Amino acid sequence: MSLFSNDEPPNWRDQVDGNLSEELFEHIVVGALEESGFFEEITLDEGFHLRVKNSGGGKSQIYLDNLWAALGSSHGDRVSQIEQFVRAMILSAKERKLSPKDAELIVPVVRNIDMLEQFLNVEPPYAEPLFDHFAGDMVVMYALDEIEGIRYLNEQHFLEIGTPREDLRQRSIENLRKRLPEIDCLSAGPVSMLSAGGNYESSLLLFDDVWENARSSVDGELIVAVPTRDVVVFCGSYDFESVSRLSDQAVELFESGAYGVSGKLFRRGDEGWEEYKL
Repeated sequence: MSLFSNDEPPNWRDQVDGNLSEELFEHIVVGALEESGFFEEITLDEGFHLRVKNSGGGKSQIYLDNLWAALGSSHGDRVSQIEQFVRAMILSAKERKLSPKDAELIVPVVRNIDMLEQFLNVEPPYAEPLFDHFAGDMVVMYALDEIEGIRYLNEQHFLEIGTPREDLRQRSIENLRKRLPEIDCLSAGPVSMLSAGGNYESSLLLFDDVWENARSSVDGELIVAVPTRDVVVFCGSYDFESVSRLSDQAVELFESGAYGVSGKLFRRGDEGWEEYKL
């Protein structure tokens, strides 16, 4: 079902096929945001960056880098991808009072630390996102996994939900485990990749049992690359050629892919994950 109710599809839908220039891409996204009726003022800045004002008077900023990368690398339905993006932007801009019953929706989201900046560059200032430092340049953020998309949590949300802070990580992992499909491990020689639906693969780093099982399948220590949210690949530290190849691919995918997490490698030590340097 389409997000929008217009009988006649607007022009932006007719322009999404084929090769997209950056200018046309920005025009299409602005058209989709305007059509939603939620965003009343949209200003285009440089670098795939929009400043918007919604119908409730709230101001925020929207970054288009990930959507641009996703549309460029995907052979799927671009219209659906753009509509999903608009839904997510509306959800993130709408505030609602949370309650203890929302605790069952909390999931952990492993992201690059640079993502935190997007929550601080808004008017009025957004409360600091709820997060934990994880490993290297990665953080664990917390979000509500709702039907329309995910809503990242800040400290005020956390107080409204009421889950004890010391229980948050484990509670969120248990919630995510219930939501994920079966975790698949696909191997190509000494390198393996985990698959779990396409949105939360990076959060699999938090599943200790997954990595205890994987440890026995590699020679040496577990070396993992998590360049984007949907790509988690690993091999053993004794396979120097594979580790080197993993390092190169991590940098390439992190810089060019959608929803980048890290261009670094990580090793699984006795106390968890830490950055691994060649």
